[in-house]
Amino acid sequence: WAATTSKKLRAVRVKNAKEGKNGMSHAPYGYTLGTDEKRTAVIDEEAANIVRRIYDMRLAGSSYRAIARALTDEGIPNPTAYYTRLDGRKSVRRNLGYWTTRTVSEILSNPTYTGRMTQHLTTRFSYKNHKVLNVPENEHVVKENAHAAIVDRDTWDKVQAMRTSVSRGRADKENR
Repeated sequence: WAATTSKKLRAVRVKNAKEGKNGMSHAPYGYTLGTDEKRTAVIDEEAANIVRRIYDMRLAGSSYRAIARALTDEGIPNPTAYYTRLDGRKSVRRNLGYWTTRTVSEILSNPTYTGRMTQHLTTRFSYKNHKVLNVPENEHVVKENAHAAIVDRDTWDKVQAMRTSVSRGRADKENR
């Protein structure tokens, strides 16, 4: 009985994704989940301005480390600290409020910021085995223009080209 229920739930999640319903538990930094039936992502201007700034800094040649350091030095709360401040709940994660290169990298590689909603990236093998499996890319559910974009497509493409072409070496004398 549990096995069939599990299969049905997985099928419903995929069906909802194909219908354009947002299945995320929380929105990416820069967005909030809408209250409409599809839970369409809505731009949170305060955080969206930081996302735009991160893209602009990267286009200007700043490294992930330099971006993270600049945001931390200016006292801008990282995504976890920002959402903790908004909803008032204490985060289960230990959060010192620092921006990390990983956080910057995740923001720069997330296609959600162009208005694209990508779902069904992972699945579970079964209700007994909780191992997370990556779904092949050709089976991902992608909806273009699913919500308002924070970053235009041209900026996105330029940053992605930089991400693939830049070598990852040691910091130079200016810690870039």
